[in-house]
Amino acid sequence: MPDPTRKEARRQQRTAMRAAATAKAQKDGEKLRAALPRGPGGEALLSQKLIDALAALVREGMPIESAARVAGVVRKTLGDWIAKGATDVERGKHTLEAKLAWALDTSLGDQERGLVRLVM
Repeated sequence: MPDPTRKEARRQQRTAMRAAATAKAQKDGEKLRAALPRGPGGEALLSQKLIDALAALVREGMPIESAARVAGVVRKTLGDWIAKGATDVERGKHTLEAKLAWALDTSLGDQERGLVRLVM
């Protein structure tokens, strides 16, 4: 039978590790949000810097909506940008929205390729 003291120590260690990871993620998110251009109401503005940040977060394994939340982008705004970007890509327009849609799509591919490499 496992030693209850040892089991409790492992549980406390896991809890401390989760708390440290959460604190680091919050600090990283605050730093990212502070570095991005904002509109008068505080909303994130679409820029190449934002596109690069979102793509990097997705490439690291974060879901697109979570990456957007970390960067301070509202879900509806993100959806509007991606929808417009997909249309712009189909029409051959080189807009920031098209760059966003393309960057997120390729980042998802990179993420999946990385996961496949881990499994194989």
